[in-house]
Amino acid sequence: MNAIISVSDKTNLDKLCNFLNTKNYNLYCSGGTYKYLEKENIQNIYKIEDLVQQKELLGGRVKTLHPHIHAGILADRENEEHMKDIKENNIKLIDLIVVNLYPFKKVVDEKGSEDDLIENIDIGGHTLIRAGCKNHKYVSVLTNPLDYEDFIENYDEINKRELGRKGFDFISKYDIDISNKYSYDNYYKVYKREQRLRYGCNPYQDMAYCCSLNDKFPIKVLNGKPGYINLLDAFNSWQLVKDIKNITGKITSTSFKHTAPAGISISNELTTLLRYAYNCHNNISETAVSYLRARNSDPLSSFGDFIAISDKVDKDTATLIKKEISDGIIAPDYDEDALKILRSKKKGNYLIIQVDKNYELDEYIEVRELFGMGLIQNVNNYVIDDNTILNNIVTENKFIENDILLDLKIGFQSLKYIPSNSVAFVYDGQVVSIGCGQQNRVDCVRIAGKKARKWLLRQHPKVLDLNNYFKNGISRQDKINCIMNFIENDFTSKSFLDWEKNFIDQYKYNPLTNYEINEYIKIFNNFTLASDGFFPFRDNIDECHKYGVKYIIQPGGSIQDINIIDTCNQYGMVMVNTNNRMFYH
Repeated sequence: MNAIISVSDKTNLDKLCNFLNTKNYNLYCSGGTYKYLEKENIQNIYKIEDLVQQKELLGGRVKTLHPHIHAGILADRENEEHMKDIKENNIKLIDLIVVNLYPFKKVVDEKGSEDDLIENIDIGGHTLIRAGCKNHKYVSVLTNPLDYEDFIENYDEINKRELGRKGFDFISKYDIDISNKYSYDNYYKVYKREQRLRYGCNPYQDMAYCCSLNDKFPIKVLNGKPGYINLLDAFNSWQLVKDIKNITGKITSTSFKHTAPAGISISNELTTLLRYAYNCHNNISETAVSYLRARNSDPLSSFGDFIAISDKVDKDTATLIKKEISDGIIAPDYDEDALKILRSKKKGNYLIIQVDKNYELDEYIEVRELFGMGLIQNVNNYVIDDNTILNNIVTENKFIENDILLDLKIGFQSLKYIPSNSVAFVYDGQVVSIGCGQQNRVDCVRIAGKKARKWLLRQHPKVLDLNNYFKNGISRQDKINCIMNFIENDFTSKSFLDWEKNFIDQYKYNPLTNYEINEYIKIFNNFTLASDGFFPFRDNIDECHKYGVKYIIQPGGSIQDINIIDTCNQYGMVMVNTNNRMFYH
């Protein structure tokens, strides 16, 4: 039995070769591999030149490109003509190829010189793999050190065709790396099917997979079966909380719904009013606080959400999640108690995803396919920092406290994952409302402003008092709906009768008056607003003022900038122009 071994990655090579010695293989090795195995005292090793009776040429560029080698690989053992040629030319049949290639992609990533790139374009190894894969009926091909263990354990029943498929995949990816480096017209990515999905966006789109684009697959499904939309929300929401955690240093959670967050929050302490509004009367962990705040930014929109948490999920957090209607969660880790609780949701079908918190993109290029065409761009890796904010305050009022600086960063960084046009209202580390996806920015402000006002009014004494009058057995979500109905005060005669049925007889309807609303919201006149694009007209700032915004962060760059700044000055606002927009489509 004969093997050709030529590897750059020598992981577990000594273990494989010791095993091959037990099977009486002759091990023919390229120069670097031979020296390594010789140092490891591996037996039955020979140089490639011993096989072909020809020294390496061109400083090692040509060593395995020889008829005797490739005839030994490609020979059909059942073809009489082939075997006649083999015998007459004294050619040794090759039974095993162990090859991985020069690290071209690594040299690209390390910004190696052109000469280094050229020298790391593998020719001989590439050809060995292709030849062996073609003749997989007789030849085993190992290109990945991770496959050595399986090869050893299942030697007598090894699936050579499967090894051949892996070999073709391996050289295809290698060729793509080279092509992507040198091609002006084409860009390629390899999609490796990793996770079967329940279906696509709709049940009739039944061919759906999650694919990896490199050798890393950063998620593990611990429970449930993911759908297409689940993963859209999971991947965006995870990146969001990771970003916010990195810039604030605090545990971050988000409640995500249909590719946009409903709420985002860091783990700042709960005020007494928020404890009552969020129905939280016990001491809970920082992680649980972060989740509770995010979920309660917009509890109507959070119904059936996807949750992302930047840190390990503990029992306190899982206990809160258990009470809510939610489709799934993504986090880097889970306590055993938390897993047990979460696995009991949705009759055991609650989706739980664990993500590798250290996973980073190898490539900073993303491809989106639409209408049978591909759109290519650099990944948006923008991160807001203190200097960007503090050095770009364009208003007369330039005073920003540390907690406001944090809100400005949270708000603007969040926009990276919110469909444009978008604005976000932030208060005390919590994105309390979002307006997005509108054709004009002033509507975004109005939508977000009205949601922020509802969030405020949930803390009003009249609203908090409703909790004392609910009938027994009313669900959490029904209570939330009743509270929001009360705040909106937009009943029909029939809807009011239905609403009233949720309360005990002692309750007497006492709606909020306009005076009570206006007096209460005056208390909260220091919202922070982040906008993903510039404000084109002053009406945006006028609307911001109506809803209690005091601090604004936006890209700037409008021909109306002077007018916008002047309007902010009229209201005593602080405004930062980042000079970077944050559009996400």
